[in-house]
Amino acid sequence: MSRRPTLTSRTAVLGLVAGALLLLLALPVRSWVEQRNEIAALDAAVSAQRDRVAALQHEQARWADPAYVAAQARQRLHFVQPGEVGYVVLDPQVVTPAASPTVGAAVTSADGPWYAALWDSAKRAAGEQPAVTPSPTVKPPVRPDAPR
Repeated sequence: MSRRPTLTSRTAVLGLVAGALLLLLALPVRSWVEQRNEIAALDAAVSAQRDRVAALQHEQARWADPAYVAAQARQRLHFVQPGEVGYVVLDPQVVTPAASPTVGAAVTSADGPWYAALWDSAKRAAGEQPAVTPSPTVKPPVRPDAPR
């Protein structure tokens, strides 16, 4: 009796064919997996964009309501209806009652009016040294019926 070899030519050829098939399929399978991951990421991005569009459409619908626009104007721009008196409450720790201007007086900062600060900022941006201006004093408005 002769003993059969464990590695025959048929086994070797079958192993080579299986290895070649494995190598041939590895690249397309890897590409397929990458494409599936990319599609999943794009689906998530599309879903996020749809949610954003829905939120923006809801916001647009809110802005179409005149009552909402009026409420936003009151809140953001401090608009008041004719006949109403508007008040702005300042932080009590920053402004003391003695330092607050009288009703109807021009409100200026400690450094001067807003346009002076704007002009100084523009000068600094241009490279010039801004001139130091004395802070103006706030005068109460002159009432026409007051004695002079």
